[in-house]
Amino acid sequence: MAEEGWAKEKSAPSGKTEEVPKVEKIEDDEAAFDALEAEQKEFIKDAEIDRILRAFRLDAYAVLDLQPGVPDSDIKKVYRTKSLLIHPDKTRNPQAPDAFDRLKKAQTELTDEKHRERLDEAIADARMLLMRERELTVDSEEVKSDEFAKAWREKAKMVLIDNEHRRRRQVKAQMQEEGREQKKEEEELEARKRKREHEQDWEKTREQRIGSWRDFQQGKKAPSDGKKKKKMKELGGRLGAILSWRIGYAFRGYVRTSWKTSNLHISITHTLSFRITSNTPQLYPYEPPLLPPSPVMAPARAQKVPVIPLAADTVLLPGNGLRIPFAASRPDIPALLSQVYSRASGKPASQRYNNAHVICVPLNSPLLSSNGQNLLTEDELKDKDGKANKYTIPDPASAKKDDLFTWGTAAKISGVEGRGTGEFSLIVEGVSRVRVLRVTQERPYFEADVQYETDVAPSPKDTEVQALFGTLKTLSRELLTLLRLTYLLPRRSGASGLTPMLARRIEMFIAKKDISEAGSLADFVSNLVEATLEEKLQILAAIDVRTRLERAVELLNKQVAAIKGNIKITSMTSSTVPMNGEIDLLNRQKSRALNRGTAAGFMPGMPGSAQGPPQDDQEPNEVDELEQKIEAAHLTPEAAKVAGRELKRLKKMPQQQAEYNVIRTYLENLAEIPWSVVTEDKLGADTLMRARKQLDDDHYGLDKVKKRLLEYLAVLKLKQSINDGVEAQIKTAEAEATELAKSTEKPDDAADAEPKKDVPAVDSAKIQILKSKRMVDKSPILLLVGPPGVGKTSLAKSIATALGRKFHRISLGGVRDEAEIRGHRRTYVASMPGLIVSGLKKVGVANPVILLDEIDKVGTSNFHGDPSAAMLEVLDPEQNHSFTDHYVNIPIDLSKVLFIATANDLSTIPPPLLDRMETIQLPGYTTLEKRHIASQHLIPKQIRTNGLDLTNVIFPDEVTSKIIESYTREAGVRNLERELGAVCRAKAVSYSDALDSSTLTSYNPVLTLAEIEEILGTEKFDEELAETRVRPGIVTGLVAYASGGNGSILFIEVADMPGSGSVQLTGTLGAVLKESVEVALSWVKAHAADLGLAQPGENIMKSRSIHVHCPGGAVPKDGPSAGMAHAVALVSLFSDRAVPPSIAMTGELSLRGRVHPVGGIKEKLIGALRAGVKKVILPEGNRKDARDLPDEVKQGLEIVHVRHIWETIRIIWPE
Repeated sequence: MAEEGWAKEKSAPSGKTEEVPKVEKIEDDEAAFDALEAEQKEFIKDAEIDRILRAFRLDAYAVLDLQPGVPDSDIKKVYRTKSLLIHPDKTRNPQAPDAFDRLKKAQTELTDEKHRERLDEAIADARMLLMRERELTVDSEEVKSDEFAKAWREKAKMVLIDNEHRRRRQVKAQMQEEGREQKKEEEELEARKRKREHEQDWEKTREQRIGSWRDFQQGKKAPSDGKKKKKMKELGGRLGAILSWRIGYAFRGYVRTSWKTSNLHISITHTLSFRITSNTPQLYPYEPPLLPPSPVMAPARAQKVPVIPLAADTVLLPGNGLRIPFAASRPDIPALLSQVYSRASGKPASQRYNNAHVICVPLNSPLLSSNGQNLLTEDELKDKDGKANKYTIPDPASAKKDDLFTWGTAAKISGVEGRGTGEFSLIVEGVSRVRVLRVTQERPYFEADVQYETDVAPSPKDTEVQALFGTLKTLSRELLTLLRLTYLLPRRSGASGLTPMLARRIEMFIAKKDISEAGSLADFVSNLVEATLEEKLQILAAIDVRTRLERAVELLNKQVAAIKGNIKITSMTSSTVPMNGEIDLLNRQKSRALNRGTAAGFMPGMPGSAQGPPQDDQEPNEVDELEQKIEAAHLTPEAAKVAGRELKRLKKMPQQQAEYNVIRTYLENLAEIPWSVVTEDKLGADTLMRARKQLDDDHYGLDKVKKRLLEYLAVLKLKQSINDGVEAQIKTAEAEATELAKSTEKPDDAADAEPKKDVPAVDSAKIQILKSKRMVDKSPILLLVGPPGVGKTSLAKSIATALGRKFHRISLGGVRDEAEIRGHRRTYVASMPGLIVSGLKKVGVANPVILLDEIDKVGTSNFHGDPSAAMLEVLDPEQNHSFTDHYVNIPIDLSKVLFIATANDLSTIPPPLLDRMETIQLPGYTTLEKRHIASQHLIPKQIRTNGLDLTNVIFPDEVTSKIIESYTREAGVRNLERELGAVCRAKAVSYSDALDSSTLTSYNPVLTLAEIEEILGTEKFDEELAETRVRPGIVTGLVAYASGGNGSILFIEVADMPGSGSVQLTGTLGAVLKESVEVALSWVKAHAADLGLAQPGENIMKSRSIHVHCPGGAVPKDGPSAGMAHAVALVSLFSDRAVPPSIAMTGELSLRGRVHPVGGIKEKLIGALRAGVKKVILPEGNRKDARDLPDEVKQGLEIVHVRHIWETIRIIWPE
């Protein structure tokens, strides 16, 4: 629009209207500029797309153009910026989609903690490898060079490429392994199919076999088929007299026998251990050789791994943990660990120590073969007299390779625990089964070639395994139910059980298992029960999942039967006892349990078994104690109703139930809330005088706050006196009503007896009217606003002390969640009341003084809610009598609470919240107030804090003023207290030196200005002093510092020079201050003829330029308070008349010449008095502010008020 007006003005003299071509030309230029700018943006986008596509794609940092180790916030910020820049919808580059996808992938990788950790490790490894190659250290200068950084990037690329190749090889191997697994599963299905066909054939030929056997016993011969019969072979020894031998066999697998005439054929499927004995008692054990792995196995290549022999009767199964104790008697374990970790140190960081594996092999048993088959029974070990022959298992420290079992468990080392007695324990976790092929080393530790075996998941179509798996889970649940009962029963049976919570967790763990994890579940359950060494070894050697399930079911059946016999329960199963019945039974059994012993558990390998100290059942009933607390709390009717309902639920609920603790915690919170407990206010005859003295002693000045508090105390005192009178009238009316009711009663046996009358309705109505006359106390909600350090928080404490109430402070700075104010709902885990209710619980009364500190720092609305909106109900006197916390969910009366909020800036407080509070401004302290506070409070405090006496350090007034004016410039007194403390510490050093050297006579306790400069250093702030020489164009203005509490004078300098009417502004002036200069110049130009500065119609700025400057260019200056001073300075310059330096002024100027009021009058006038100014010109609107000035300022300055700039000019130049 400005260009259009300019075009019209230029074309007016010619009389032709050529505005349109001008506009079109300008529009064409703008279009060309826009096109050029768009082309530049596209170039930037293309360059960024090209950079992303050229970046090393395996390094997400390079794709995002970031350095390793940047915080997550920078990653999100950079990704957002670059994704918006190269988004395919915002650019025409055909490669933008590829670059965008690569950028998104890089951001996803860096936000993934695991992937980013691997990337950081690879980059760190590259740096370490490069340093090793160049033989550098971390402190070497070359490490910090650009050439090293470039080489580091190239090395990181190589490491990342190697890692990617390794990952791809692993993926390929895994895919190949999955193919082999599928092939094995198909072979297993085919084997089972052949087995079923054979069983069918076996049943079909049953009669033929039985007949053949009978014929053989009777000596009959089968009919000859014309072929020559083969001679029978020997089996396990000579079978010359076949009928005198007894054939016995023990097997775990499938056995097939067939009889043809007189020959005996035995076919063995899987592993079969059998023995052939004669009629004599001599035993001939037979151990079959190692068979090749069956189709159900998944063998891997042989590896040489360290081996740890386990102690006697100890077996580690996969999926379970074990603590292996070792001391000086087991030197093999320290040697093994040293070797394991020395090997791991050369691996990458991610594979260094967390994946260190060893093989835990149990010791062999003479009752089993190396493959876990039964060789002898315990009965067969007895001698002729029936006594058992004891056999010993060697110590693992002295074991030989023949003592090791054929099967073991590959275990991951989790850590080493140490005790103060010099004993250590190695913590391992079983991972998978292994077959020990060959022991290659015995000392200093065992080492063997092993073959890893993995479980093959059973087929879902295998009904036999499905049935075994279901039986295992059913027996497991039954066992856990019995263990819960055992825990609650008296321990006279010598057995301990599981806590209900632990049993429930184990039951949930078992319930989540499916058929694919049948083998691991069998291992886990087998570790729960008590079993012999042989039974554990057989479980370990059971590679076939079906065999393992059978043995686990057998162990569970034995354990369940043993527990039932111990606790005399014979008819309880997990399928027949419903949940409610089980809980009732547990409660009844627990109520009968009086004394629990300390018997050891019967399941040594069971995790969480009760091995700890006995529990004391004679403890007080916590429910009864809780009920007493609730009764003593005097709850409101609504709260008492809720508490009663929850108490009934709690009494019927077992302690092990999860909701028990939730209800108990809720009731404890209800009992701790002060529903009716209040602090009696000290409202005597001397209440106001005592409160006024308390506030004056604690704080100097702050008259507005003190006045408001005294008003509240006066109102509270009058209300209490009225309430006391009303209470006396209510008691008198109730007594009269009681007497009247007694006089109207008649004997019960009178013939004409009438019903007893209650208190007459008229008396009841009278009492209700009197009760309605009670004065309700609604505490005010005060908001103290002021700069930091002016005493807002300490003032709130003084208010609580003056009232005699308890004080609680709540810091609201940084609160971002509404639940922190209103509490968390009980449905959430670990829920709790909000800050308000928690504060009431802490102080224990319903009418404390609560300080809401930094209320202007409360967070705004977000996905957690709006905390400032939650404060609306708290700070509304019309609503807070029924404040509802989300956790308590019962109305709580907050009307008796005196809320005092503090803030530094009102602009950040939402208007609805600000409207509910009574705002009281606390301005910064002036120099006079700081001097008084320092002499009365801060100096004595610092002297005592630093171990001195008031006679050891003396602060003269000029020293205190020097520290205030030259070393501190703040609204409060915090920095002043620090500087005073520094001076006191310096004097403490001088006093101590004089005391130690016995030269106290030379010690001077009185501080001097020279000492202050020596202790605190050079002055931090310089004070402006009024000029002594007069010059045209220079005016003394007034300024108040933004920090508050301080003010000073400000020189405004104006100079003219030949020019074209321009105006130059310097001195770091703000936008408002620049506008004030323009307004002042416009007024002077408009009234130049009236001022005698130019002829009518003459432009005063013709052929001249002016320069306006405010000294102190490093300090930013702004504000609408220098308009009058600028106008006077321009008039002084143009008229060549100087302004007396003893006159200072402040006020804003309008174009009409009116002088408007400004702020900071108190601070400005104190600064003017300190600078030597004698007369101050103020706007008429600031007359009210001058009344609150200290007497010292009123007496030291001549204050003149003006309404118009003409009045100011007449005061300065009366002529």
